[in-house]
Amino acid sequence: MNQNQNFFFNSIIKNKGIGPKINKYFNEKKIENNLDLLFNLPYGVIDRSNCPKLNQLEVGTVATLVVKVKKYNFPRIRKLPSTVFCYDQTGEINVIFFNSRETYIKEILPLESEVAISGKIGVYKNKFQITNPDYVVSLDNLSKINKIMPTYSAIKGISNKTINKIYEGLIDKMPEIVEWHRTDFLSLNNFKSFREALVDLHKPKNTQDIYKNSTSYERLSMDEIFSNLLIFYEIKKNNLKKKKKKKILNKYS
Repeated sequence: MNQNQNFFFNSIIKNKGIGPKINKYFNEKKIENNLDLLFNLPYGVIDRSNCPKLNQLEVGTVATLVVKVKKYNFPRIRKLPSTVFCYDQTGEINVIFFNSRETYIKEILPLESEVAISGKIGVYKNKFQITNPDYVVSLDNLSKINKIMPTYSAIKGISNKTINKIYEGLIDKMPEIVEWHRTDFLSLNNFKSFREALVDLHKPKNTQDIYKNSTSYERLSMDEIFSNLLIFYEIKKNNLKKKKKKKILNKYS
């Protein structure tokens, strides 16, 4: 087995962002090496490329907003949420924070600053709001907002945002491996390489890359079926090679 192939069988704990605690959570889902991690495929996608004005918001959708910070409301009762009132030229929205320090909120949302906020749009008392936004960045750091984010089956103790960061690091260092299919077979079916198919699904450029009718899903599904057939063939071949012992029958039995 060469070095590139070894990568796929390395323990996941060698990856950036996976410490003993997160490693334990993955292991409980039978995800122990990089190959297990790569075949833990996403089931959907969060599209943050939607950037409406505040008078165009739809409740229940995920949006990325460019707004200005108007004022704060920090309650003296600890369990109550903090509210940051924001606006653009078309309307207003409240950004709600639970369990966040006042100093932290003021740091990421300075008064009268223009910022990008991304999260799910809600409504409370006829006012639009985002609760505990996924991203709050300055306009200079818009590229830090992952516009197309795959969603994975829930793993206790690990947020989808953390899982995405782990996959970003994993995908970036995933090596090419020798293709096991003929080039003409790949071309005929419009299949990409094994590595490219995994990149498409874990790091999609658009929402269509992630859906199960994509050629990347088809490619990996075909690989799984084909590899199982090869295993069954080898098992059958080995069984046929085994010499059957002659049965000795007792004529008096």
